[in-house]
Amino acid sequence: MRFIRTVRQLGISEDGFSFLDQFRLLITEIGNALGFVRQVRMGQQHHSTAAAQFMPTNSSSTKFEATAKTDGLSEAVTTATKLLDTELESLRESSADGTDYFQTLVAVFSELRSDSQTHLQNFYLSLPALMLSASEHLMHNKEKLTRRGKDGLTASFTDDGFPLGVAYVLRVLNQDIAFDSLHWFDSAAEHFSQEREREASKKTEVIASRWSRTALEEESANAELRLGKLRGLADEMRLLQFSFTGARTFFTAA
Repeated sequence: MRFIRTVRQLGISEDGFSFLDQFRLLITEIGNALGFVRQVRMGQQHHSTAAAQFMPTNSSSTKFEATAKTDGLSEAVTTATKLLDTELESLRESSADGTDYFQTLVAVFSELRSDSQTHLQNFYLSLPALMLSASEHLMHNKEKLTRRGKDGLTASFTDDGFPLGVAYVLRVLNQDIAFDSLHWFDSAAEHFSQEREREASKKTEVIASRWSRTALEEESANAELRLGKLRGLADEMRLLQFSFTGARTFFTAA
């Protein structure tokens, strides 16, 4: 939290984003691009699978063009069978293609691990602040779902691009073990638990105090708001942990 407040003091952009927010958005865009690659890949596989039902069972050995020439069929039919052979071969190759594009992208950008990119060696240390920023951002976006006007236009309830982008960059920089050594999610869960207990204790002290009824109601409402925010952040961090854990499976073999 102290790091986030310090970064915000460095200034914000015209859109109201701090440097940390812009960094988070960059990683989110990387994840969204990877998601698009996977979506196109899955679409291609779906199309190939659907088209495979029209392929002859012995398509690997059948050449319709050769058969047409042997049977002395017309030139138009021979040309058509040649095109059919070409399409069947293309369909067979695309169906058998097992290229993992995520692994390919990891290999292509693995040069970022070199000594010339020393500014990236401590990338994993920025992730706690980035993940907390992402949790706050998503919690605010979910709150906008119940509003009308301009706020409703930017509302959302999920953001899978960020955890996927984080998982990818960690794998490219080979910093998975370094990040795991931070035990960030365990530390965050413990922190939110302690903060909730502290706020609950303050609320109990306020109720037991001799304040005026108006002041008591106001302070109790404020305490409940703080508790609600802590519960919301803790829930968002858990959801982020689940998404991040799932995203890392895409790169386990890279």
